[in-house]
Amino acid sequence: MKNQKGFTIIELLTSFTLATVVLVFLFNILVIVKENYLNTSIKSELVLQQSLLSDQLNYDAMEYTLVSATGSGGNYTFTFRNDSGAQIQKTLKVTSNSISYSGSGNEFYYQLVEEASPTIQVKKVNKQTQGGNYSYLTIDISITSSLFENQDFGVKAVYLYNTAGSNVTLSA
Repeated sequence: MKNQKGFTIIELLTSFTLATVVLVFLFNILVIVKENYLNTSIKSELVLQQSLLSDQLNYDAMEYTLVSATGSGGNYTFTFRNDSGAQIQKTLKVTSNSISYSGSGNEFYYQLVEEASPTIQVKKVNKQTQGGNYSYLTIDISITSSLFENQDFGVKAVYLYNTAGSNVTLSA
């Protein structure tokens, strides 16, 4: 009897087929892991920028008194007065791919990721109370992404101020 060493063509084809199936599954898993990593990093970046902008808007609302607000579309200018009476001017600008909030040495600029799209809406609501005339200034910066449906990474800020010393003129 002859000693036959080696593999038949059927055994070789079967092993290559099985190896190919395993590699395809591994490649698909790798693609899914990479997409999850990218989505997570984009989401983390959006949440971080949301937090930074929110902190800056809240700081200004708590630290200063609103004197005036003007603007329309994506450009708004806010003038505040600090405790010593000095006026501080801040500019909020929202474009299709960036958000900036700057003034008095503080600069917040964020270049949005490609998938994100911001919109801004600033409204003034007058309220007359027994204590005087007060108004609410609402700033709603919505940042949505096609990667994350039904999630808004924007900032919603409400500023209550006394209308006696303030001039708020907003255009539609």
